[in-house]
Amino acid sequence: MSWLKVGRGLGYLALFLLGIQEMSRGLNRYAGNKVQNFLARHAGSTLSSFLLGFIVTVLLQSSSLTSVIVVGLINAGILSLEQGVGIIIGANLGTTITLQILSFQWHHLALPLIALAALMSLIPHRGWKYCSRALFGLGLVFMGLEGIAAGLEPLRESPAVYGLLTAAGRRPLLGVGAGFLLTAMFQSSSAVSGVLLGLAGRGLITLPAALAIMLGADLGTCITALLASLGMKANARLAAWAHFLFNTCTLLLVLPLFRYFVWLAEFSADQLPRQMANAHFLYNLGGALVLLPLVPVFLRIVQAK
Repeated sequence: MSWLKVGRGLGYLALFLLGIQEMSRGLNRYAGNKVQNFLARHAGSTLSSFLLGFIVTVLLQSSSLTSVIVVGLINAGILSLEQGVGIIIGANLGTTITLQILSFQWHHLALPLIALAALMSLIPHRGWKYCSRALFGLGLVFMGLEGIAAGLEPLRESPAVYGLLTAAGRRPLLGVGAGFLLTAMFQSSSAVSGVLLGLAGRGLITLPAALAIMLGADLGTCITALLASLGMKANARLAAWAHFLFNTCTLLLVLPLFRYFVWLAEFSADQLPRQMANAHFLYNLGGALVLLPLVPVFLRIVQAK
């Protein structure tokens, strides 16, 4: 196994993470205050709050950022606990759009996006500069994703790595645990998704293993909101715990039907990256449809703890 190539792949992973951060920060600097005002003004019922969470997360490209904003607004008394939980659940679905975009593997757009970002940064206008930062980040994401795929290819020569990835497919709980720990460590489910797409693009991972790790990453993303709520008022902490409980229940609903979930993903597309992206969307959409009406129950559970 070429450790030089693996090291290069890890470097591209760092580039990918930097791109995610730059894109999210640029969008947040451009629309952050507007987003907070938008959420505070339009959050109403649980359903409307869910739709708001979906829209805002698609715009910010970060469910973790949306969750942190919402926890802060709940702490300030601007949003009710029920509204905040609805928005956070919508953020779960909104973050699936990131994987949908990345699954098309538009790496050839990386350099044109970076060039366009450089030109936009020359315009003496604050909004354009923030947008250029977001475009620059997106270019780095595409560049990093392609590099990850090439750098991880030597891993197919490692029996230990191959055995671990194979076991994650045969034993979904192992994959879920790995996805949870990796996301808690990186504080970004998008980073784990990027690695999975890189592995999938080179045929280094099976669909069952990728889906199991992805489900764990969806649960691990709750850690960001839990950490952000530390030291805040009770309602802010309760919203973060309700998010964790909701994602746990979604996972428990799907795990007993995991083989059918894999079959549905296989049926949805021909290519493995697209199957992963579609499964991610269907998983979060299904969880929302089943559990969103039960938000008051979740709130009573966390308030009783």
